Amino acid sequence: ARAELLRPDGTLLFDELSWVARRAADLPAGDLMAQEARAMGEALAARAAAAPMPWYEGPVVFEGEAAADLFRYLLTDQLRGTPPEPSGDREFGAAMQRGPRLGRRVLPEGWAVHDDPRDVPAGLPGGYRYDREGVAAQRVDLVEDGRVRDLVMSRVPRGDRGSNGHARGGVQGRWEGRLAHWTVSPRKLLSDAAFDRKLRAVQRAAGVDRVLVVRRLERGWEGDLPRPSHAVWRSADGSEQPVLALEFQSIDRRSLRDVVAASGNQVRAYLASRSGHGKAGGVSGMPVVLQAPSRVLVEELEGAQPGAEQEPPSYPAP
Repeated sequence: ARAELLRPDGTLLFDELSWVARRAADLPAGDLMAQEARAMGEALAARAAAAPMPWYEGPVVFEGEAAADLFRYLLTDQLRGTPPEPSGDREFGAAMQRGPRLGRRVLPEGWAVHDDPRDVPAGLPGGYRYDREGVAAQRVDLVEDGRVRDLVMSRVPRGDRGSNGHARGGVQGRWEGRLAHWTVSPRKLLSDAAFDRKLRAVQRAAGVDRVLVVRRLERGWEGDLPRPSHAVWRSADGSEQPVLALEFQSIDRRSLRDVVAASGNQVRAYLASRSGHGKAGGVSGMPVVLQAPSRVLVEELEGAQPGAEQEPPSYPAP
């Protein structure tokens, strides 16, 4: 479900919802999806009436879909180990240096990530017993104590690492080590009350009177955090005001080290692009399931009003 709105000043706003399931019968009830779509449209209309925001620097709370997508966009390419294809314009060693590296810190101390295609929750897609190359799927412990300890692999070798049953891709094209059902586990999962106390402490230290809360992100490219499509300002009294438009500044995988609190649990199913470092379409792609906290607090991020240049609307084919 997609909603678009063009303000009189030429600012194009849009938001999008998607539901991913293994079968049509596993989708939410139709009236529930319609209710969520109406709420999306109402939030978009409220956002269109908001005043522009010139600059923000301070704590950011990611909730729901956005909390899972924070890891989806900034962490995925650090966990895939299939080496890049040979290229005539760069040396293989140089290409490898820009890729994932074992031992690299990607999360705070105590955090862990594992992937197990055999253990996908009922009703959700993405699971399998054997990968595209016929190798039995295995659980892989990817991150331990915040550092990369292993990678999802295909049969294309990388140093002393061979396949661990994670070759995925389309019927045609290259098969690569890709995530299937991955779980992000914090060192300590706080209660909602403890999370709110930590948020207030971080807010006081930053000296800001309101906090940015992001609930949904646009579709984007792996390795970069897209613009929020649904975000609000939350004041100390709990009141919320919609954010017109915002894009994050100078954010990459290192920003995940500044996560200082997490609470709740969620299961997020999404469609990833079929090639590494790609951008998934709204109704196509490779199904992936991510289990992650439902609220994540990043101590400090910078955000600014996007420039006047806006991408033209992109309508899906009928």
